[in-house]
Amino acid sequence: LLLNLAYVKKKTLLIIGADLDLIYEIQLQQHKLREPFSLTCISDHSEFLGTLDSMSLYLKEINFLAFQRQHLASNHEKINYYRTGEFRSSASSFEPPLRRSEYIYFDLNAIRASDCPGNRIKNPSGLFSEEASTISRMAGMSDRVKMYFISSWNESNDPDGITARLVAQMAWYFLEGCHLKQLDQNMSRESLTQYLVEIKNLDYIVKFYKSENTGKWWFEEPLVDNEFSNQLIPCTYEEYLATAKDQIPSRILELINN
Repeated sequence: LLLNLAYVKKKTLLIIGADLDLIYEIQLQQHKLREPFSLTCISDHSEFLGTLDSMSLYLKEINFLAFQRQHLASNHEKINYYRTGEFRSSASSFEPPLRRSEYIYFDLNAIRASDCPGNRIKNPSGLFSEEASTISRMAGMSDRVKMYFISSWNESNDPDGITARLVAQMAWYFLEGCHLKQLDQNMSRESLTQYLVEIKNLDYIVKFYKSENTGKWWFEEPLVDNEFSNQLIPCTYEEYLATAKDQIPSRILELINN
């Protein structure tokens, strides 16, 4: 039913109180449909890996945002980690993985317990409530998101309803992001502002694009010999600036070299 709403009726779904079992069921259905997908988890732990088949041909990548326990991290080639410190240095660092993902799961345990009393782990560190809302807005602006999941929480630890109000706030910001995304959906590439950056050492020009409506950035896929050529890949303003200063981010450089 959920996949029918997402794929057939082209609805973006917000699901509150979702358990990890639902993510596993989604993956099984994606496998039956032979539909590739990416998953982003805002979580400080890797419990998700026990519920996923990371070797599946249809799972393109898993992104962990706000990850803190690096010593528990897996080195699997499909798994990418983005630490909380990166987000605080530049909030836009979380944008590319969010905008590449069909499914986004926000584990409330990633928020510090003082801001989210219903947090089951009672972690003293983690995201602030304002940061959770910012990430939810980014999730809503994702070019591909089909479902945004917010985990369940322990209501007995939340007698004043602070967690419930925080979740409502996150939902509001997600819906605001969905609204802003619509401003870009009907735009052609010609409607975006193009920025050309010449890589002198490689004799190559990287094409960047910016939406003046939402402030989102993309760069053009450098490949020229297959069906995926010249696709727009989500990126950040900081990646554009670094490339312009000849400090090319590794993921852009890898695509150019390939």
